[in-house]
Formats: sequence, structure tokens, C-alpha cells
Amino acid sequence: RQMHREPGEEENRLRLTGTLCKVPVYRRTPLGRDICDLMLAVNRRYGRTDYLPCIAWGGLALQCSRLQTGDPLWLDGRLQSRTYLKTVGEATQERTAFEISITSIDPPGAQEERGWEESLGK
Repeated sequence: RQMHREPGEEENRLRLTGTLCKVPVYRRTPLGRDICDLMLAVNRRYGRTDYLPCIAWGGLALQCSRLQTGDPLWLDGRLQSRTYLKTVGEATQERTAFEISITSIDPPGAQEERGWEESLGK
């Protein structure tokens, strides 16, 4: 069954710029899919920084695994959430985790070569 988006309907889509702040973690799922976890540091006003967990799948996961801490990143993705159970002492709690699922990424330096405004469609 396919979902069709109506004109003007909202879409879960993000475009972020930031710096890779941890070594990427590349692995395979039990079903054999490639996956890579990243942590993106994104600056905001007043000297604050947000640290956003990101995840890439498939060929994009392999590409992301080659990045190095400190690399500037430009990525597109969507915000996703998942629930999981965490045991604290003898109690089990249901928690929600949020992460950015990466749909495309520009390698370091690509934005300078073509200009950030061009990549935004301006």
C-alpha cells in the first residue's frame, strides 16, 4: 500500500550542518544490513551546541564509516523515534529515543566547491 502526499502536506525532512564529534560506529545488523551510528555536533545561539545521534543504512553507512572526527558534515534526513525497555534496578521503564535517519550526505569540502546556497536550492 502506498501513501500519497497531498499538496501542502507536511513532511518530516531535515537539513543539518555540523561537525562529526565521535568516531563513526559501523556494524551489521543480525539480518545483514549495514548500519553506521554518528554523533553530529550542531551549533546554536549563545555558544550552545546540540549533540544529535544520527544513523545511516546500506551504502550510505559504508560512506559514513570513512568519515573522521572533526569533519564538517552537511546532511539531509528525517527525525525518527523508537521505544525501548530499560531496566533500572528491579524496575523496567519504557523510554523513547530520537535520532536522525540520514537520507543523503555531502562529503567534507563538497559544499565549499559548489556553494551552500546552491545546495539549498536558492
